Amino acid sequence: MADYMRYLWNNPQTGQSPYKMYEGILVPSGKDESGDLFYRYNPEASI
Repeated sequence: MADYMRYLWNNPQTGQSPYKMYEGILVPSGKDESGDLFYRYNPEASI
């Protein structure tokens, strides 16, 4: 299950990624030292 959750986290175009689930409020912003995406808050999407 952990591998599946990591897959969803690191693939923003999948339907259950944070990017898609929160409709652009969280946007991919880069990768950390482990190669995982990190997201930033996009305040314009919440309006």
